[in-house]
Amino acid sequence: MKRAVAVFAVIICAFFTCIASAEAKGALPADAIALLDMEGQSYYLAHNLHGDGARRKVYSVNYQLSGGLIPWGSEIQIVKIQRNYLSFREVETGLTWNYWFSGRTRLAVNLKDHLQRVFVRDIDILRVQVTGLSELDQDGIYEGRALPGMSRTGVLIANGYPPEFANRKDIMKARDWYYWQNRFDKIKISFNRQGNVATIVD
Repeated sequence: MKRAVAVFAVIICAFFTCIASAEAKGALPADAIALLDMEGQSYYLAHNLHGDGARRKVYSVNYQLSGGLIPWGSEIQIVKIQRNYLSFREVETGLTWNYWFSGRTRLAVNLKDHLQRVFVRDIDILRVQVTGLSELDQDGIYEGRALPGMSRTGVLIANGYPPEFANRKDIMKARDWYYWQNRFDKIKISFNRQGNVATIVD
């Protein structure tokens, strides 16, 4: 009798655990549910991230914030997928950040496609690519900012991708790239015909 009661209790517990799990997933929007397979996985940063160091926040809009630079190539682990952000941990420092999904990002691009440009599995190809860039490009990447004369590739790794909602053309052919320093201040980076930074206006 006691054995039967114990088995019944286990079944009931498993049943309610499944319900709780289903409800938790149901609370997530579809684009966040599509990211659940990233939980617990390790990745590398494909470009610098400019975070809010005090709040440990990074934004999908890619605000060019100062004081919280996370270098490209850093190994990270996705900790948790939430409704409006994912949490990731820097393996080297142990710091945990929240990567917030802007509504404007969600309207402009699929979240999974967006994140695949930020978090990559294989960093070796990118390391070789960065090694082959000019000294000027490497300076800008190290400083985490665009410098006059840098290539498009150098700017991408230094600054990250411009927000999708403001740059809808083929990014590697666009003459102008637009970033935001914060919610109000815009940065315009213009390239010459050779594909190098000609002007930076903020």
